Amino acid sequence: MGQSDTSRHDSIQLYSFDTEAIPKPRTYHRWCERLLSDPKAWAIFTRQVEYHMLLEEVVAVVLYVTKGSVQWTCVPGYYKLILPFLLLMRKSAPKYTVKMQKTSKLLLQNVLLFNIMMDFTFSRADLYYAPSVLHAVENCNSWLACLRRDVKVHHLPPCINFSFFFRIIRMLLVSERYDLNFAVLTLIFKNLHLFAKPQRRVLVQEMLFSDEIFYRFALHWHHNMRVLFCFILVFKVSTIEEIGFSFSIADAMIDGQDVLLKKQRVVDEECVALRDEKVAALKRSRHAATSGRPLPFPSEWLVYLAYFEDTYEDCLKRCARWEQNIQNDRFSGDLVFPEVEYVKMASGE
Repeated sequence: MGQSDTSRHDSIQLYSFDTEAIPKPRTYHRWCERLLSDPKAWAIFTRQVEYHMLLEEVVAVVLYVTKGSVQWTCVPGYYKLILPFLLLMRKSAPKYTVKMQKTSKLLLQNVLLFNIMMDFTFSRADLYYAPSVLHAVENCNSWLACLRRDVKVHHLPPCINFSFFFRIIRMLLVSERYDLNFAVLTLIFKNLHLFAKPQRRVLVQEMLFSDEIFYRFALHWHHNMRVLFCFILVFKVSTIEEIGFSFSIADAMIDGQDVLLKKQRVVDEECVALRDEKVAALKRSRHAATSGRPLPFPSEWLVYLAYFEDTYEDCLKRCARWEQNIQNDRFSGDLVFPEVEYVKMASGE
């Protein structure tokens, strides 16, 4: 927090519009010359609905002309066009209007902007004021969903600032507030499959399986928190998504056209072994307590061990039924079924 406008945006290079470089959208042709020559008119315009319409049309035209393969730094005037919106995002963070949320998702066609948006929304959130943090987590969740659904990102690219992202995740996981813990676990539950193996290893093995976090949520006092954590252990940690090319189509379909991508669920043997080891150690803690040996968690948490065992076994049964139903044909089933089952299980069905 606290950086000036100049220092925060030194890395954002400004371009002038080249009117011959890309076809002009309807709104672009009408307003461009006046807006760029009149700073006062530009400042007023960026607060209007038409500005968001202009951004939408420019992004749509660029995607159409380039057929989705865009080098955004090469688009004339692009950064000068979006800079007012980014400044407005920083000023309004972490709570955005519906119009701003829609426009931010549209701009995520440039995946690099995810870092800037994430920085804005979390830097302006106050950890001691839970509603602001919940807004920030909700924003991040919606942007990740947009990357998965609209931008068709299978794994988050290396350009994402994972060190900043993981630092935020850890801060929220060790927070004493139930609502912040639940929000960040929900974020992990919905988006763990988006992380490639190196980032997944950090998130799962170094965070979720650390003694501080694992025992905290496995023996949590709230039923819904235990259920959500067990669902992450059973449904999300045990499998990883792998992407490959499908060459089962004719060569004529491959040449010059999109190649079909094949998704496959693969068991993450390393994470499963670590999970089973942690669960077994947790179950042995009951005998350790009776024999007077020290526990890796407060002894008063033992009253929730039986609840964890019942919840974990129930999750295993639901997972086995799900595996039998889908027969490992598409990993995308993992995005729907566990969330539906979690709602049922949390409500006692």
